[in-house]
Amino acid sequence: MDQTSLADRAIASVLWLLVGRWGQLALGLVTLTVMARYVGPEVYGLFALCYVVIGLSHALGGAFAEALIQRRTLDRHHEDAVLAMSLVPAVMLAAVMVFGAKPLADLFGAAELVMVFPVMSVVVVLQALGAVPAALLQRDMRHRKLVAIDNGAGLIGSLTGIGLAIAGFGIWSLVASETIRAFTRTCASMRVARWVPRLATSRSAIVDIWPFGRKVVAIRLLQYVDRMTPRVVLGLVLGEAAVGYYALGWRIYEQIQNALVTPMASVAMPVAARAQDDMPTLRAILKGATTATSSIAYPAFIGAAAIAPVAIPFLLGNRWGPAVPVVQVLLLIGIRSAISAFNGGVLRGLGRPDLQLGMLAIGATATLVMVPIAAPYGVAAVGGAILARSFLTWPIGAAHIQRLTGLPLRTQARLGLEALIAASVMGAFILTLQQLFAWTPWVMIAISLSAGPLVYLGCFAALAPVTASAAFRASKAFAAGDRPRAKTILRELSRSRL
Repeated sequence: MDQTSLADRAIASVLWLLVGRWGQLALGLVTLTVMARYVGPEVYGLFALCYVVIGLSHALGGAFAEALIQRRTLDRHHEDAVLAMSLVPAVMLAAVMVFGAKPLADLFGAAELVMVFPVMSVVVVLQALGAVPAALLQRDMRHRKLVAIDNGAGLIGSLTGIGLAIAGFGIWSLVASETIRAFTRTCASMRVARWVPRLATSRSAIVDIWPFGRKVVAIRLLQYVDRMTPRVVLGLVLGEAAVGYYALGWRIYEQIQNALVTPMASVAMPVAARAQDDMPTLRAILKGATTATSSIAYPAFIGAAAIAPVAIPFLLGNRWGPAVPVVQVLLLIGIRSAISAFNGGVLRGLGRPDLQLGMLAIGATATLVMVPIAAPYGVAAVGGAILARSFLTWPIGAAHIQRLTGLPLRTQARLGLEALIAASVMGAFILTLQQLFAWTPWVMIAISLSAGPLVYLGCFAALAPVTASAAFRASKAFAAGDRPRAKTILRELSRSRL
C-alpha cells in the first residue's frame, strides 16, 4: 500500500471515528449524569469495585485479538485460535464469579455484590466472543461500521440503564446497562464482520498467535493493575463513596478520551503494521494525528476541569460535591494521553510490544507505591498520584518511538504546544468568570460553553494559523459532505509538517 493510499484510509477512518464518538460522548455524559444522580456515590462505587474483577477478562482474553490486527497474513485458523485463547480464560473467570461470588464480595467488604457477580459474569463471556469480529473490522479499518455498532449498542444500553435508574433499581440499572450493551455489541460485530464462531483451531495457528499475544496479555495485565489499584486501595481505606468519587472522575476522563483521543489512537496499530517498511509515511501520519488530537482534546479536558466546580453539583446533586477535586485532577491526565496515546499502538504495530511492556511495568510499579501512600490524604491525593505517574512513562515511550521511527523526542514534545497554551488560557478564563460573577449555575455553564471555545479558537488561530486554517477548511468540507476534499487538506497538512 503506497503512502497516499495508507494516509487516505487512516484519515477516513479517523474522520468517521471522530464523528461517531462525538455522539457517544454526548450519550455517555447524559447517561452518566442521570444514572450517577439517581444511584449516588456509594452504589456507583460498588459497581466500580465489581469492575475490578470484570476488567481482568479484558486482560486475559481479549488481548490475543490484537494479534489479528498486527499480522501481515491471516487465515481462518488464526481467528479460531484467538477465539479459543480468548474464550477459555473468560469462561474460567466467569465460573469464579458465579461460584466464588461470596468470597469476592467479602474481599471487597461489599455484601451487596454477592448477587451482582454471577450476573456480570455474562459480560465477561460476551466480551470474549466479540473480540475476534471487532479485531477483524479494526484490521480492515472499517471504522464506519464500528462507529455504528458502538453507537447503537451504547444507545440501547444507556436507555435501559436510565429507565431502571429512574425507577429506583439502583445498582441493577448499571448491571443491566452494561450487560445489554455487551450483548448488542457482540451480536452486531459478528453480523457486520460476517463471522461465526467455530470451536476448531490448529496447533500451528496457536503457535503463530502466541508469541505476540502473550506479550499483549502481559501489557493488558499491567494496565489492569495500573487502573484498578486506586479503586481497591480507596475501597479498603476510605470506603465505597470514595471509590464512587474516583470512578466518576475516571469515567468522565474516559468519556472524553474515548471520544477525542481513542479514534486517532485506534488507527495507530493497523497503520504502523502496514507501514513497517515505510518510516517516512508513519512519521507523517503520527505527527499529523498527534497535532490533530491535541488541538481537539486539550480544550475538552482543560475546559471540563475548569467547569467541574459548577457543573458537577448542579447536574449530579450536592452529594457529588466532594468528587470535584479528583475529577479536575484526573481530567488533566488528558494533557499527557493526547500526545502519548499513539505510542503503544505504534510499538505493537511494529511488532515490539516488549518495549511497551517494560514501560508499563515501570508505571504499574509506581502506582502500587504511590497510591497507598496518597490514599490516607483523600481521593484528590490519589488522583494527584495517578496524574504524576501518567507523566512518568512518557519520556520512555517517546524515546522508543524516536529509536524505531526516527521521530525526534523534541519534536514529539513540541507537538500540540500551541493547543496546550490556548486551552490553558481558555481554562483560566472560565475559572476567572466563576470568581468574578455570582451567576446561577446554568447561566455560568451556558456562558462557559459558548465563550470558552471562542477564547480557545482565537488563541489557537493566533499561535498556529496554518494548522487552524487547514482544520477549518477540512471541517467545512466534511460538514458539506465533501470527504475527499477534507482528506486532501489533512494529508497536505501532514506532509507540510514533515
